[in-house]
Amino acid sequence: MIPKIIHFIYGLKEDFGGKPFGFVHWAAVKTAAKLNKDYKIIFWCKFVPDNYYFDDIRENVEVKIVEPPTEIFGKKLNHVAHQADILRLNALIQYGGFYLDVDTITVKSFDSIRNNKFVMGKEVLNGNTIGLCNAIMASEPQSEFGKIWLQSYTSFRSTGRDEFWSEHSVKIPYLLAEKIPDSITVLPETAFFYPDYSDAGLKSMFIDTHSFPDAYAFHLWETLSWGALSRFNENNVHLIKNTYTSLLNSFIKNDIERIREKRKNWCTNEFSQKRAKINLGCGSKNDVALVNFDLFQESGADIVFDIQENNWPIETNSVTYARMHHVLEHIGGDLKYLFQELYRVCCDGAEIDIRVPHPRHDWFLTDPTHVRPLLPESFLYFDREQCLKWFFSGDSKTPLALYWDIDFKVKTVNVSVENNEVFGKVSTAFGADKSLPALVPFINNVISEIHIIMHVSKK
Repeated sequence: MIPKIIHFIYGLKEDFGGKPFGFVHWAAVKTAAKLNKDYKIIFWCKFVPDNYYFDDIRENVEVKIVEPPTEIFGKKLNHVAHQADILRLNALIQYGGFYLDVDTITVKSFDSIRNNKFVMGKEVLNGNTIGLCNAIMASEPQSEFGKIWLQSYTSFRSTGRDEFWSEHSVKIPYLLAEKIPDSITVLPETAFFYPDYSDAGLKSMFIDTHSFPDAYAFHLWETLSWGALSRFNENNVHLIKNTYTSLLNSFIKNDIERIREKRKNWCTNEFSQKRAKINLGCGSKNDVALVNFDLFQESGADIVFDIQENNWPIETNSVTYARMHHVLEHIGGDLKYLFQELYRVCCDGAEIDIRVPHPRHDWFLTDPTHVRPLLPESFLYFDREQCLKWFFSGDSKTPLALYWDIDFKVKTVNVSVENNEVFGKVSTAFGADKSLPALVPFINNVISEIHIIMHVSKK
């Protein structure tokens, strides 16, 4: 008998793989708990998430700190995904229960499949069986199948994302199920892994709205769907209609509304405490650690308004950090109000973090919404001291910092070279003795991005 335990594994790396515990992960835990009310939830991690999403589920889970294994039977585990593969197997062998990846959504109680020794679902792509996927599975404690599967890692040979990437996590359990069928129950793909991760499958989950009555849970294929999946949060899940949002609104609508109010209060408190860190023009790049702003409500931004207009809904001197990543190149109108309001809301010393595409790169040129070219020198126009020098020397440059009564000091300027291949071609064409900075003004597609850090000066 499979016990009433649900396992999640997350936070094996300090940077969380660049994906901090967010709305989708919160929803995975919430739906699992909602549909399996009397189940114990164990959250395995090395680094405990620290934000309001995790705080909201903290009382509902038992946190177990674990050290990710770096090898198995003398074979190195180079990738965190393979480390997690071993952890989940060991957890099921020791405790039994259900294992779920954090990119899942549960839609039905697991009670009806508890009377089995080991349970996995088929992974099928475009009608072809790939194997048995370990993103969702279940086991009784000390299961025969789990032990034999773990022992198979004596032949582990993947070094990362190579041809053997899913050999032990998908293909070998499929082969074992054929050899020892009495030790495992294999469910059809519709139980856990349908829709699949084809373009059509992802579209049916994140664009269209469909019903899948045979599902216990859905694996959302985060690796391939993150661009779409990361766009959803408590601010827009009620606005965007698709299979995923419909399921969330069906099962945890009240929880979503509550976390939305909690998020709103957190944002308000950040400004009142004069410590807000903001993400202007966030688009699809919401950051859970920042207060997100955008023109469109569908973006899921915390606050919706036009940053080109006057009178931002932000308190004066309440911001310590402001991010504008790939925003300024889209603004065709006057930048006056944007930089005046940015200056007003920021406290002295606040950091301004700006990224723009280089105007001599196709990245900038091919996008019809890119209307404002900017070079590193462009940001000197917002520096009061530099503008004073131009003003008194009779320079023809427009002293915007004086006219707009602002003062931003450029602290660092970094550029991203397209790639080593391009640099090699430039060296071949113009000579290795030619410095890249000297050549950039004359060559397209060498520098792809400009990264500027400025500090606000109010003294």
